[in-house]
Amino acid sequence: MRRILLLSWLALGVTTFGQAGSDTLVRPFPNEPAIDDVNWFARPVPDPRGHKVVAFASHNLNYLYDLTTGQRIRIPDRSDAVATPDGRFITVPSHYTESHTINFYELPPLMKRLQEGRDAADQTPAFVHESPDVYDVYYQSVGVLSRQEANGEVRTVYRMMFSGSHKPAPPGFRVVDYEFIEAGGKLTVRPTRPMRLCPEIVRDMATPFISKDGRLVVAHDDSQSNRPPSLKVFEIVATNPDQQMTSCRQVFDLGFPAGKADFSYDGTRLVFHVATYDYLAAFIDGGLKPPIMTDVIVADLVLKDGRITGYSKLTRVTQTTRQGTGSYFPAFFPDGSLFYISNAVPKTDPGAKRFTFTVTTVPRGH
Repeated sequence: MRRILLLSWLALGVTTFGQAGSDTLVRPFPNEPAIDDVNWFARPVPDPRGHKVVAFASHNLNYLYDLTTGQRIRIPDRSDAVATPDGRFITVPSHYTESHTINFYELPPLMKRLQEGRDAADQTPAFVHESPDVYDVYYQSVGVLSRQEANGEVRTVYRMMFSGSHKPAPPGFRVVDYEFIEAGGKLTVRPTRPMRLCPEIVRDMATPFISKDGRLVVAHDDSQSNRPPSLKVFEIVATNPDQQMTSCRQVFDLGFPAGKADFSYDGTRLVFHVATYDYLAAFIDGGLKPPIMTDVIVADLVLKDGRITGYSKLTRVTQTTRQGTGSYFPAFFPDGSLFYISNAVPKTDPGAKRFTFTVTTVPRGH
């Protein structure tokens, strides 16, 4: 039954994209040091030079990896390093920091170290958020709600969403809005109280990700026993920090199950992975186990008056044939190009493990 549910998207008019030419970059190259472990997920990092930089974890250590040049360096903490969409900070959730705080690191100094080829694990945070409600959280995504400049002052509001310990009550996903105020060379940060994410997202395994503008959430929903699981998009329509709650409305139901998804920077596309034998494949650490296989799908969204009303087509980016291998946890770069992880050796195989990072361009109207 699960396999039937998982493969149901094949009947939705999916087309296959054939990767070719200079639009596709795969790292590491054969003559470069191999990657033999990837913990959980990896995320693109905005780079003003246009280089394809990602943050990832291997053997429980965080790294920045310039896929354009092949340069890799260590950065602070152990996993889940996620950049803000404006390229200002790298964030790490409290489950992976020694202090059990949510840490914000200035990204430009880290990128400078990457260009120089010098590890940066010694960089100290620009801001730490300490609270009993976020003492042990992980698996975060970040959006930029607003940015205002006036009278020499810059105010930026970031919305971060994460999972973790069950405070408040399950599900553990919650939201914090962080107001960063920069004036006179001084940084002041004002976080709201952590708020429980949309009551409509009722399972902690729902794998939600927030949009780049911090207003939409894409999440897997398998909460209703009388309906097949599916990937849905919600809008956060109101927040109440005093009551630690958010209010949401369902925007769109894609109608089929899928794993972790990501919004493009312009909000016109979704990317996600689908899986056989495990319809969600939500948490992947060190590769896939047979018989699971995963593949990457891009959905072109239909918008009316700025709101999502459906999708025009699905494009299959990868096609896996070997059990225990696949491509997964896809995400967009600011220029619309696509990134994903692949494992070439099953997790249960006794041989050396091998992972690759791919960047490619999936044309619209393909």
